[in-house]
Amino acid sequence: MIKIIFAFILLFDLLAFNLSWWGYYTIRTMVQPDEFSIVPEQLWVTSVIMSGYWFLIFFLSGMYQVRLIVSRFDEAIQLVKTTLIGTLIIAFLIFLDEARVSQIADVRLVILLYWLVLMALTLGFRLTIRTIQRHMVVTGRLARRTIVIGSGKKAILAARNVNQYPALGYHFIGFVLQGKPTVDLTPALGDVKELKDLIKSEQVEEIIVAIETDDRPFLSEVLSTVNGGRVGVKIIPDLYDVVSGQARTQQIYGFPLIDLNPNFLTPFEKAAKRAFDVVFSLLFLLAASPVMLLSALIIRLESKGPVFFIQERVGRNGRPIRVIKFRSMVVDAEKHTGPVLATKDDPRITRWGRFMRKTRIDEFPQLFNVLKGDMSVVGPRPERQHFIDKYRDLVPFYERRLKVQPGITGLAQVKGSYENSLEDVFEKLKFDLYYIENMSFKMDMTILFHTVFTMLRMKGQ
Repeated sequence: MIKIIFAFILLFDLLAFNLSWWGYYTIRTMVQPDEFSIVPEQLWVTSVIMSGYWFLIFFLSGMYQVRLIVSRFDEAIQLVKTTLIGTLIIAFLIFLDEARVSQIADVRLVILLYWLVLMALTLGFRLTIRTIQRHMVVTGRLARRTIVIGSGKKAILAARNVNQYPALGYHFIGFVLQGKPTVDLTPALGDVKELKDLIKSEQVEEIIVAIETDDRPFLSEVLSTVNGGRVGVKIIPDLYDVVSGQARTQQIYGFPLIDLNPNFLTPFEKAAKRAFDVVFSLLFLLAASPVMLLSALIIRLESKGPVFFIQERVGRNGRPIRVIKFRSMVVDAEKHTGPVLATKDDPRITRWGRFMRKTRIDEFPQLFNVLKGDMSVVGPRPERQHFIDKYRDLVPFYERRLKVQPGITGLAQVKGSYENSLEDVFEKLKFDLYYIENMSFKMDMTILFHTVFTMLRMKGQ
């Protein structure tokens, strides 16, 4: 149902974009019949262009996030700002051609009217849809079937808050016990050992973990149980200090929850991220081809062995992928040691390999992995199965990195350091989780910007 609501939002936005543009066209032709350059036959073409423009502006402003609970006031404020910024950009482009506009004051008035109409239409449609959506949530038609895991007072408190505020979209169906209960917990659906079966039989959509102590291994077990599914997992914040409070939170009227399994990107955002990955990769490969050819030549001259180093890594949802890099180490670098992480002054690294690592040139061939769809330009670095198996029990939530597409560069790469110890792995995981919880087009651009400076300053790893 939420997808249908999202489709209606797109449809009515499209209607608002076109109605406001047609109104602008009509008034401009009345004010400047001899100077306005768009003829009626071109109206449909310009309508398509303007619709695409506004969809892009709305997307970049975060107006197309699929959410069950939406503050109509906050969305209205964001919509006013978004339409104003978009209209100012259009006005700037129009006034670049000011020499041809003899009645500039009239044009300004028309643009103002255009913004007011666009804002009124989009705002009216959005508020109507959100009001209907809220009614469906309150009446239970959009409420998500929710269980509470716990055995004490926190579980009681969580269930009470869920039942008290139906507008938040939770429909409490029962408790799942973790250990022996210390208070009366009814209805009790079963034990945590039965969680996987209960999720299926009770059609669970949300899990609230309300255990009495900080039990990270148990939380990891819960996440592993629902991994890859559509079940949301939320916890009470004092159980979650892995990312130092840098996670998406939701307040149930003073009762805070942190989402451990959010929907990170909407389908629209995923498509846009993929489109950017493809365009960026093609342009970068074209621009960097001389450097890549020179690197390939030097690698062959400096040491015996292949130019490229291909290694199996773990991609999204645990799928194995073959990652390609320029070879920066001697051949059979792990023949006597087995899988080990590279260190800052690793003797296995060749002279040219050290330069490539500092400037990130060795990563350039991974753009072919991006074009193939195995990786993204920005995301957590793909890791080998050996290290995932090693860290999954030592570092809580380490497997959460597999929830998104791995990347060539990431927040951990521009902020972190070499993984010489378990503490370093833990530190990098904080950055990876922060990116996963807050990923956006703006953050990707920021990471790319910092990556360029890392390359120029030769601070790569």
